[in-house]
Order: sequence, then C-alpha cells, then structure tokens
Amino acid sequence: MKNLIFILLIGLSLNTIAGTGGINGFLELKNDRIDAGTGGVVGGVDDLDELKDKNWNIIRDRVRNDYNLDLQGDIAFIGKIVSVFNVCIENDKLRSIKKMPVYKRVWLGGSRENDRFKDVLAGSKYYSYPIEFESEERRCYGRKDNRCKVIKKVRRQSLSPSITLRKDITRNNRNGDRKYVEIFTKKYDIPYCN
Repeated sequence: MKNLIFILLIGLSLNTIAGTGGINGFLELKNDRIDAGTGGVVGGVDDLDELKDKNWNIIRDRVRNDYNLDLQGDIAFIGKIVSVFNVCIENDKLRSIKKMPVYKRVWLGGSRENDRFKDVLAGSKYYSYPIEFESEERRCYGRKDNRCKVIKKVRRQSLSPSITLRKDITRNNRNGDRKYVEIFTKKYDIPYCN
C-alpha cells in the first residue's frame, strides 16, 4: 500500500514538472521506470534509441505494436505506392516481392445520378517500375499562369533510402496536427530479387 501511494505521489509530481501525461505515466510501469508522457522528464524515448542497432524486422514489429511510432521515408513506387520493405531489385526495376491483387471496376447499374460500381478481384501480378524514369513537370508563370512550359526530368528512386523512426508526442491537440520527435534515421538497403 505504501508503494502504491509513493508511486501515486511520484506520478503527481511528474505531472506538475513534466506537463501532461505525468499521471498517465505512472500507470504504465515498464522496466521499473515511469514514462512521463508528453514533455516529460523521460518521455519514453530512451529505450527506442536502442532499436537503431536492431534489424529492420524488430523495428517494424515495434512500430506495428505501438500506435505512437511511425516510419517516414519508407515508400517506393512500383505502379502504386508501397513500402520499401515489400520490394526488391530486378535488373533495372523495382518489383514487388509477392504478387499483389489486381482489381477490376464493374458497373452494377443505376441511374445517371446514382451509378454504382464495385471493385472485383481480377487476379494478381507482380508490380514493377523502373528505378530511373523520365517525368514531365508543368511550370506556369505570368499573369494568371497563362504561359506554361513542360520540363522533362529524369528521376531516380533510392535503392538505400534513409528511414526515420518518429514518436508522436501530441495528446488532445485541438487542431488535430500531430507533432513528432525524431528518434533516429537509419538506411535500408533494398534486396535483390531471387
């Protein structure tokens, strides 16, 4: 009973020192330490620094199990946007590791104002896209942007992107914007296809 009262007092004192989340923190005793929450003394970031030395499977499992964690910069384009962890290098293209579903849009009927469509599974395929590709960008200037020109650029997808692990530190934010603390940035090398 004395231990519980002591922990409660520590939680209350952390709330006054550390900002919001201090009271919540004492309820989550992990590894015999108090996670002080937003703006806290500990902030719950200490044990996340150790993840940098771990392999990507362990990091991704931790992100999957913790709603407050987020990976940024882990996307690739193979005809659609996917995670870099789901692609491999095949010759001069990025290709999906597994076959992905292909959907076909079917019209179910209806009136002009109320057309009804349904996406039906049509099969599966490996998606792929060149690592280096040419894209067009339209640049407009002048009054009312009436003078435009098309600029062609050669773009290259990164084969070893830098991926950042971030922790969401907002709680009860009125305007809905999320604020993140960057934990670490680590490179991921996209493997070659078998």
